[in-house]
Amino acid sequence: MPQSFGLSQLQNAITTRALPTLEQLATNPNRLDNSLNHRFERDDPPPYASSSESESEEALHHPVLARAQEVVLEQFRDLLCKPLNDNEIRSLVSTLDGIGIYTPGGRYIVEVKQEHDLLDRFYSSANINAHAHDLLKFPKGYQRRDVIIRRNIRKRWQRLGIWNPDWGVPGRVNRQPNDNVRTWKWKWQSTADPPSSDPRHPISRAVQLRRNLGYGECAPPPPRSHLRDDSSASEAESFIISRPWFIWEVEKFEFMEREDRIPVEQRGRPNPDGDDQVVKWWKERGHWRPGWKWPHEGPSPEPEEDLTPLNTDDLDFTPSEADALEAIGPNSPPKLPPQRDSPPKWNLFGGGGGAAPQFAATSPWTSTQTVPAGRACGYTTAQHKDSRKEYQTFTGDRP
Repeated sequence: MPQSFGLSQLQNAITTRALPTLEQLATNPNRLDNSLNHRFERDDPPPYASSSESESEEALHHPVLARAQEVVLEQFRDLLCKPLNDNEIRSLVSTLDGIGIYTPGGRYIVEVKQEHDLLDRFYSSANINAHAHDLLKFPKGYQRRDVIIRRNIRKRWQRLGIWNPDWGVPGRVNRQPNDNVRTWKWKWQSTADPPSSDPRHPISRAVQLRRNLGYGECAPPPPRSHLRDDSSASEAESFIISRPWFIWEVEKFEFMEREDRIPVEQRGRPNPDGDDQVVKWWKERGHWRPGWKWPHEGPSPEPEEDLTPLNTDDLDFTPSEADALEAIGPNSPPKLPPQRDSPPKWNLFGGGGGAAPQFAATSPWTSTQTVPAGRACGYTTAQHKDSRKEYQTFTGDRP
């Protein structure tokens, strides 16, 4: 229990503590004024400021974010212009190999997304008819889109001379081992190819070719819009690593390696609403957006695949693509709500064309059982042992 104080203890506290303090305040006016002002005349509280506003303003004055990125890049331009050293080259090669830049499956996945966007635009355009609309609609239409996309990419890569007929049909119903794009190899690749760290590997060659280029420089290759049927493996590798989309990835990650030279606390504030430095360079050169061809090699970007033949089933498919479409099957018919039998029509006056319902002649609440004598209403007849008189007592039984 808490300690209780008696009257004598309270009196002692007033005498020994409160009274001396009051006497000091009475004899010292300055102390009294300070005590009164401190308690009753405080300044008004500061105006309210949300935490997000104060934090954002404080962040703008942080040393890392105080200056725009463009200003920082210009300040450290001499540092950025230095060629890549050996450690930076090894790091760049490892990064590019990690994202699968040289694998056909990696590029296929990128183009699949582009083809999906193209089909979505066609699906919602005025160029599509009812037949193509049913062909592409959910859910089986999405399986057909995978096959159509494979067909479009195949046609484009065949024109480039890089298609491998051993590749499967990704996304088909009856999956096959060669449908996995991560296992795909270029038709000129072999199991004896060196690893990416080897200077002979295409990724290492691509990075070495840029080693002597200055900061922000790009050297488009000689015109070569496609591979010939008799091209060697070395020529095929050179074709892939010289494509705009490949150079774009190399230059983007190379810029990151150079940017890492700037101290972290001085890298500046990025602009999320604007283009980064590499995008600006490519737009200034007229190379945006990077695809398979440079502007001096042909139309860039390449013309999109015509999808209007879907309206009349005039697209050409390979036997494996046709089998994949056939395995999907036709669209399922729409599910109709279950049919319910209409109740018979009748009315109280005999009209309406239906027979009136038949009611039971006896109310269900009326018992039709014969109650045995002496057991009516749950009572039974019994005799008293002593008086021998008959009387009724409740037994709990029911008729």
